[in-house]
Amino acid sequence: MIYGDTEKSYRKTAKLINRIRHQEQEGTPHCTLHECTEKEGENVLSCIEEKTSCILVENGFSEDGICQAGKADYNKDKPATIPKEQVIEAIDKCRQDKDICVEDILSNSVPYEDSGKSIKVAIDDVNVKKQEELRPGGRKPERGKRKYIHNTIAHIFKRDVGTYVLNGHGIKNVLLFLTAFFFHNGLTGARIQFFTDGHKALNEAIFKSFTWYKNIGIILDWYHLEKKCKEQLSLALKGRFIRNNILEKLKPLLWYGLTDKAAAYLYEDAGNCSDFHGSYRKLSTSQCRR
Repeated sequence: MIYGDTEKSYRKTAKLINRIRHQEQEGTPHCTLHECTEKEGENVLSCIEEKTSCILVENGFSEDGICQAGKADYNKDKPATIPKEQVIEAIDKCRQDKDICVEDILSNSVPYEDSGKSIKVAIDDVNVKKQEELRPGGRKPERGKRKYIHNTIAHIFKRDVGTYVLNGHGIKNVLLFLTAFFFHNGLTGARIQFFTDGHKALNEAIFKSFTWYKNIGIILDWYHLEKKCKEQLSLALKGRFIRNNILEKLKPLLWYGLTDKAAAYLYEDAGNCSDFHGSYRKLSTSQCRR
């Protein structure tokens, strides 16, 4: 199961183990391997859910993840940040755009936390096609009738703890696993820094699940930030050349977290461009602030 089904299809795995056991004629059918693997996965997931419920109840939560204890116990901690002198030294070495002053970079609303004392959580939904049990005539199902399996994956990293991956059905279940994981490993005093793709439902679910915990933050990863900017500018501008020109001036401001300056640039400088659709000006600045 570990070295076969997780890497290859059930057919290829069944063929491999039957050849190793010299049972190529009357070996284990791939459908039997499929059923055994799914049954084992269900047992593992059931065990995790049961363990999660016990941990939450022991720490003053309901089984649904609602904090029953006093919230003040978890809202005293503040993020451990890097000393200002060390941040300034790093800015002087890494700053490529000299037009952006150090004071503006230091005013970033996202704190420069000490990575050794914070927990990084990258969380996202993963949708994969569900494999059909039977394909009449070997034909693929029609595009509108395909079924999908929706899972949520959370990658957890802390320097002195290691790397872990939590996998479950739906955002709510994985966030419950995540809360229990923090309590079980004694990590409730550390800064929790989430990295997401900016999906509104995901961000809202995180804030709702962690209303009891103040020391958290959500950062939109750079890939999706750049992607969203390109999409919005393509709606607002005529042609990719003028879009790329404005994007090159916009990206440094967003990289340093200067969202107010980025919004001002879109509204004042880019908004005066003759190729800029005025009807999209408000849309673009609101996306930048978000």
